[in-house]
Amino acid sequence: NAYDSANARLNTSRQALVASQSQLQLVAAQKRDVLLRIEKADVKAPTTGVVLSRNALLGGIVSMNAGPLFRIARDCEFELSANIPEVDLPRLKPDMPVAVRVSGMEQPVSGRVRLISPEITASSRLGAVKISL
Repeated sequence: NAYDSANARLNTSRQALVASQSQLQLVAAQKRDVLLRIEKADVKAPTTGVVLSRNALLGGIVSMNAGPLFRIARDCEFELSANIPEVDLPRLKPDMPVAVRVSGMEQPVSGRVRLISPEITASSRLGAVKISL
């Protein structure tokens, strides 16, 4: 009788051990799932710089057509998009040094002409120029 009772307790303990191991595997799988979700939620910039605009919302879901989450000035370099009168455009050349006067600053900011648009807006007679500051 004692042998049968001990054997029953052993079987019960083995079943409890199997159930506990299954529970441990479930918890480990849940942990991996949470870590994967955290990894996917981590947003990393491809370069260092200053955040210019932030369109991401905490807890928001991101899709491919949502547009950029952040705009970053890479390595703290800024770019000015300026409209120049068409009569002044022929004097500008790519990589030409320029000085830009910024409102609120006494000294002009130095920069270089990065891109000159080949197109002039018909209504305003202005051409677009990109200047790296």
